Amino acid sequence: MSAMVDIGRVGFKSYGWQPNSKAVKSSATRMGIKKFIKFVFKLFEIVGAALVLTAIYYLSLTHPIFFVKNFEINGNLKLSSHDIEEMVEGMLSGNIFIVDTSEAEKVLKSNPWVKSVSIGRSVPSTININIIERTPVAIAEINGKSFLINDSGIFLEEAVDEGNYLKLIVGSGSPGLDKKMEQTLLKEAFALEALFENDSLFNDRLVSVNVKNRERVVARTAGGIAVVFGRDRDSWQEKFLEYLIARKVLFEREDQVVEMDLSFEDQVVAKRVGISLN
Repeated sequence: MSAMVDIGRVGFKSYGWQPNSKAVKSSATRMGIKKFIKFVFKLFEIVGAALVLTAIYYLSLTHPIFFVKNFEINGNLKLSSHDIEEMVEGMLSGNIFIVDTSEAEKVLKSNPWVKSVSIGRSVPSTININIIERTPVAIAEINGKSFLINDSGIFLEEAVDEGNYLKLIVGSGSPGLDKKMEQTLLKEAFALEALFENDSLFNDRLVSVNVKNRERVVARTAGGIAVVFGRDRDSWQEKFLEYLIARKVLFEREDQVVEMDLSFEDQVVAKRVGISLN
């Protein structure tokens, strides 16, 4: 016959084991202390790391080794490194991490010679300035004053030496380095210059273009001949071929020509001192 055991009545004593309340409490206390110690160590690690980072941050902003001492400038051909440093030195002095490079870039871009600029840092104390300058391609003469201009018509500076640049005689206007020449005038002048560069007969390059009168644009060659083009810009290439043919005929006749007018529809009018030849 099997016997039924009421575990609920028998309890743990029937199996020879009885929980020790003191031991349980002691174990729980030890576990709590360990967790607390781990927490304290973790807290010390965090606080220590924060203190180290704060010290590094403070030193990086105050230690003289991180003060700007050198400028490394690249790409400048017209502007001297000394002039560039003087333009931005006030804005790029002090701690290398907090100098305002964007404001310095704006100041440099305000110079007409500067097409683009980027400023960077080389720790511990060097500022890198990379510049791309505008290139002069012609001279604009306005009210008797001559200015170097680039291919976008931006006035770069007053021209002291005209060199071999193509001269555009504009006439009246408001010259100044904060001005920009009309793009249409530039395109027309450069189009005429390109035509004369294709002159394989006389190799007489263009030295100036007078656009004071838009109805009669006067191109002057290095050989001293004034070539007058009319207002129809689409016909200029054809008119240039007529100029070459007429000049060859006149050259063979040993006529010394000072002007050739291509503004007429069906003829080239050649002039020399006191004489007009149709």
